[in-house]
Amino acid sequence: MIFAAIAALTLASCAKIENSAPTKETAVPIGFTNYAPKQLTKANDTYAPSTELIASKQFAVYSYATTNGTEFATSSLSALGTKFMDRVAVTFTDNNDNGANNDYSPRRYWPSGDTPDWLTFWAYYPVESSAGIATNPTNGINYTAPTGSNGLGSFVFTAASTPATMVDFMVADVVNDKIYGTTSGEHIAVNGEVPFTFRHQLAKIRCQFKTDLDPATDATTKVVLTSAELQKVNTVGTLSATYNVSASPATQTSWGSQGTPSTYAVTIGGSAIDNNVLTTTLVGGENADLFLMIPQETLVNTDANAQKLVITWDVKTFDSSTNANAATAATATTVGNDGLLSITHNSAVLFLDDVTVKDGDTTKSNDWAKNQFTTYAITIGPKPILFTATVQPWDSETTGTINVQ
Repeated sequence: MIFAAIAALTLASCAKIENSAPTKETAVPIGFTNYAPKQLTKANDTYAPSTELIASKQFAVYSYATTNGTEFATSSLSALGTKFMDRVAVTFTDNNDNGANNDYSPRRYWPSGDTPDWLTFWAYYPVESSAGIATNPTNGINYTAPTGSNGLGSFVFTAASTPATMVDFMVADVVNDKIYGTTSGEHIAVNGEVPFTFRHQLAKIRCQFKTDLDPATDATTKVVLTSAELQKVNTVGTLSATYNVSASPATQTSWGSQGTPSTYAVTIGGSAIDNNVLTTTLVGGENADLFLMIPQETLVNTDANAQKLVITWDVKTFDSSTNANAATAATATTVGNDGLLSITHNSAVLFLDDVTVKDGDTTKSNDWAKNQFTTYAITIGPKPILFTATVQPWDSETTGTINVQ
């Protein structure tokens, strides 16, 4: 269930310069390309089904300049260096021409000269009004810049209220201390390309449903899912980002201050659950149904704030397989109509901390972790009413004598 997709972006030169380091006369614009070794996750229309970002989607770039030979650090504001790019929104178009088509304004250029400043880059995705990048957003990301020794700053993230509007929040690894050049070296951005590796900061959650009632053995009974909700899910949290060149990995992020529990309606095929007739094949969990949630600890079932999945369903028995498979079977509720012989209403509360989570044969933590993909597969099996029969023994035989003359 672990989903470890990462996106890698590169900053690339838009001009061909033959010398190994730029001279004072060169002006090499910084462009952007994208590569993702695995598919990205869904997030409203920010979902990337391939190894590239979606065309027209934006990511935000920050850059700091330090004197040539001075390493970038986040131990203090002065160690960061001079801000070179401040949340510059780059619109992704394609990977052609070393990123020349990926637009941002105003353009930035590589420092030049005999001892050019070193540039350090990092970024996050997405950055656009639809992702909540605004003052007091109702959905999305609020970034607080570094104020001292708090690393790269922090993000207050608020999850959207529906799966369809959730965003895929990612933070890139820092690419530190680079200058332009054409040959490989410790501090050389070859041909101006500076690779970004984006990492998912949210947990991806999927709910799927089926029944174990086989129509081959019972063609007149249907299991109908009527509702499903994830409850007590934390929807607000703070992500802190730090950088330490001596650490592994050098760029690290951690969540804290999770809160604001909310309820989320589970969808199937992007639509609200509405008398969905279940089969022996799992349904739900398509891209439109996926939850991108703040990582959080799943609490024990005795805790009042324990996260849970609450489901309701009906079991309906019909007088024939024809009526059981009719279009009216899903919504039939009155016994005697539409061939309905009986109906029972059922519900269950499934605490997420009680669920056994496995990755293959390995048992995993129940907690929701960043960059982790957890699927909850729920099987609803009606228990047949079974009958046994015993016969009460006859009383002991008694004899009556009758004489007829």
